[in-house]
Amino acid sequence: MKNLTLSIMPSYKCNFKCQYCYLGNLIQSDNLLSLENLESSLLELKQLYNIKNVSLYGGELSLLDNVYLQRLADLIKLQLPKSSISLTSNFSNENILTFCLLNNIKLNVSLNEERYQYSKTLQQIKKYTGTKLFDLTVVVLPSIINRPINELYKFYNKLGFDVFFIQHHNSVYKKSCSISLDQFSRFLYDFICYHSMQSDAKFKIENLNVLNDTDFDPNTEGYLFINPNGKYCTTVFKNNIEQYVTFDNLQQWQTFCEKSYQTYIKSCSTCKYFNKCKAEHLEILNNNNECSGLKRLLTLLQNRSIVK
Repeated sequence: MKNLTLSIMPSYKCNFKCQYCYLGNLIQSDNLLSLENLESSLLELKQLYNIKNVSLYGGELSLLDNVYLQRLADLIKLQLPKSSISLTSNFSNENILTFCLLNNIKLNVSLNEERYQYSKTLQQIKKYTGTKLFDLTVVVLPSIINRPINELYKFYNKLGFDVFFIQHHNSVYKKSCSISLDQFSRFLYDFICYHSMQSDAKFKIENLNVLNDTDFDPNTEGYLFINPNGKYCTTVFKNNIEQYVTFDNLQQWQTFCEKSYQTYIKSCSTCKYFNKCKAEHLEILNNNNECSGLKRLLTLLQNRSIVK
């Protein structure tokens, strides 16, 4: 069976108003994923794929009814007992931590200076400094790019939580920020290298887990989303703008993936990183039709023996 990373979005609704949010006005939507429809999808998927990881996010999931959240967790654990589960939250409701601990779900707390109510979130997080009860998820935005690496390191080291850095993509719903793939990969490279030279590091950079993952699949078929409407969907990039493509059934998605893979073969089959690179869905090609960013990062870090 092929490996599959499954993302489940039970709701788009959110109580924050982050200017860079990829959902735009969708955060006002009241649509809620039917658990009956989700169960049918999970039953279908597990017959065809090895689902190692399930990611839950929205929207803000801590806004959802506790009974619904528990039914959601129980359903995933029942149908996918060998899958690890993670959940991303803005931490506006700290009870989400208790829920995750009780259900063996890894909690990722979003933290950025540009985030709505950033100061309040930071104070909430500081109460748990050094506990390792959750990880931080940080979108790489100008505030990160323009800050000295040593200052960033001290900030995260004082908090003591492991950090996962995410590349910002302009969304079809919200075009508010401009960070290139090269800028993102250069930042990651500089930060990882600086971190590797420190003897007092109290946190890990979770991106290294991806860079070291031998099962990582750079192709579209490695990723699948289920949105609040119960539709299968995936992300595509046109003119560096991220947008979702939805499908009426799994076969449509598989056909889409087959076409995407043919494009991948045509563009990348002569590359030494073919089928092993870390480019995000191969959305960025330079003028020579070569991918950049995370593949370049992988090469640089391998030369320094920081990744395998």
